[in-house]
Amino acid sequence: MRTSLPPKRVVSLSMIIVTLIAFKFNVGYGDDDTPPSIVINVYNRLSNSEELVVDCKTLSRDLGIQKIPVNQAWIIKFTKFSNQLFKCTFAWGNESHGFDIFAASRDIGSVFNWDIHESGPCGQADGGPTK
Repeated sequence: MRTSLPPKRVVSLSMIIVTLIAFKFNVGYGDDDTPPSIVINVYNRLSNSEELVVDCKTLSRDLGIQKIPVNQAWIIKFTKFSNQLFKCTFAWGNESHGFDIFAASRDIGSVFNWDIHESGPCGQADGGPTK
């Protein structure tokens, strides 16, 4: 007894239906399951009115060098991943300092405000207490 294979159209149509069903039941990210968006505001709070030069990177992404005038901000927006880390270098005059501006394992919230002073960064998440 010989078994016949289904026509290619039936196989193709079946694959399309399975794919649509998978999307309907939120396989992967759907509307209610999208990763949270993160917003980081980096403010230049240097008391000497110098421009703040910022260079931020992840393991896979370089945001490039940003120059922030005093009392102005640079805004970083991205999608949070479980092991994400943003390392930044802050420079002004003859000073240069590094700081992890965002660490998924450390930071809880979605909006982070960082004031960069000569003495170091001062942060606040979602309007909570200052760190």
